[in-house]
Amino acid sequence: MNPAAAAEALGSLEFAAVLEVIARRAAGPVAAARLSALRPSDDPEFVAGELRLVGELLSLLRRGERLEIPGVADIRSAVARLRVDGSVLELSELIDIRRTLAAGRTVSAELARVAELAPTLANSAPDRSTRRSNDASSARSPMTGSCSTAPVRSSPPPGARCTPHAND
Repeated sequence: MNPAAAAEALGSLEFAAVLEVIARRAAGPVAAARLSALRPSDDPEFVAGELRLVGELLSLLRRGERLEIPGVADIRSAVARLRVDGSVLELSELIDIRRTLAAGRTVSAELARVAELAPTLANSAPDRSTRRSNDASSARSPMTGSCSTAPVRSSPPPGARCTPHAND
């Protein structure tokens, strides 16, 4: 379909208005922005995969299952600044990063909880386990770099010096 015809079809369907309604129900501003940016696809494999996910979610809802999906702040600019040697973050940014990491753990636990009932959904999340370090002398996070702490902690102690990963 040519772009003009596609735009006209989306306008007739009030696609933007539908996305706006859905985005208002999103679990936070990051999810709302991603939902608002969605566009239809004409790739049959992609559409089939998305429909499998929706089918599994509907099945969970029909069984009375609810997934806890916390909203998160947009931490991309704060994380990007950590790549600059000597950069620092504001307390509010550190709190947002902590909340985002906690939300990720919550979502991961929820997906594991429903994995048997919704295997496609459970397997749709990216596997972050390969980015974790098993070295107890250095706490590593894919978002904040490495900190000289021992043993591994969820956050560095006061005064710990953190540096971004060279390969991130």
